[in-house]
Amino acid sequence: MATAPQDEWMANPIFEGRALIPLSTFSDRQTEQRPRPVPPAVGKVIGELGLRYRPANNADLEAHAERLRLLTMDVMDVPVSLLEQAAKRWVRDNHFMPKASELLALCKDDVRSRTAGTDHGFQQLQAHCDRLNEMNDGRDGWHVIGEEGHRTIATRRESRAA
Repeated sequence: MATAPQDEWMANPIFEGRALIPLSTFSDRQTEQRPRPVPPAVGKVIGELGLRYRPANNADLEAHAERLRLLTMDVMDVPVSLLEQAAKRWVRDNHFMPKASELLALCKDDVRSRTAGTDHGFQQLQAHCDRLNEMNDGRDGWHVIGEEGHRTIATRRESRAA
């Protein structure tokens, strides 16, 4: 007759007189991932899209609601102003409910069109250099170097050595 693993442990003289301790069931609540709350403005934009593209029959309402919930979760990190503009553009040009990737592509196009022809990247790098110089009391003097498309930041000492 085969013995249970627990019986084998008990028969071992090393474990004699010792109680087996069950595995811990401790759960650290801080490490558990809680879903982040959706900003109400994002929910409003997606809800209005859902009203515009309502399913034809009532049987699909539950699936439609779930689709809207997932779409809301997918775009909740997008700034609301970009999302509103993308939704307005989508409604004017399409006859069906958008996917998250389609709304995100419209948002990216909007950002590109706003920054096209400007030196937005240079301005951001220069602002970063200014912050570094403030923190460093002006020592080393951070500044932007390189041509458009290949810019980086360096200290004055590093740029003289290059």
